[in-house]
Amino acid sequence: MFEGEEKRLMLGYLAALIGGAIWNLVATFAGMPISGTHSIVGAMVGFSVVAKGFDSIKWIEIAKIGKSLDL
Repeated sequence: MFEGEEKRLMLGYLAALIGGAIWNLVATFAGMPISGTHSIVGAMVGFSVVAKGFDSIKWIEIAKIGKSLDL
C-alpha cells in the first residue's frame, strides 16, 4: 500500500511511536491504567486512516489483535 512512499511510511511509524509513548506517559502520570499494545495499535490505525483513508485498514486483522488480547 505504501510502495514508493517509504518515507511517508517511516514518518508515520515514527509519529505513531512518539504519540503512543506520550499517551502512555500522560496516562501513567494521571494514574490511569494503560496498555502499550492498545496505544501503538491505535496510533497505527490512526496514521493509516489519515494517510490512506478507512479503506486502508484490514479490520479483520484488527479484530484478530483484539481477540488475542482477550478483549
